Amino acid sequence: MPDIGFGLWMTAAGMGTVFALLILLWGLLWLIGWIDQRSLRRAATQSVPAPAAVQVESAEEFSPDEIAAITVAVLAYTQADKPSRSLPPRVHEPGSHLFASRWVAAGRTFQHQLWTRGK
Repeated sequence: MPDIGFGLWMTAAGMGTVFALLILLWGLLWLIGWIDQRSLRRAATQSVPAPAAVQVESAEEFSPDEIAAITVAVLAYTQADKPSRSLPPRVHEPGSHLFASRWVAAGRTFQHQLWTRGK
């Protein structure tokens, strides 16, 4: 019983150290986030002129054929990019494969049997 005080003191010291380091890490991450948000706000307030090649004065500069070609190109690009963003289709119905393989099933069966000496 005389060692219970030492054990409790070591537990408190260890947990206190862990929580102190977690609080220090939280404060450091909060500071980094605050600095990052401040720099983003500063960058948003500064106006950046667009390049001369991108500036369009009016839509009258494009002919209807050019607008149609741009529309078709954008639609073709978005349709071609969709399969890479979506999940692959399921091959099997959920729950139909309860075991990964026969080896895993055999191992689970062996684990659930009681062990006896002599077998």
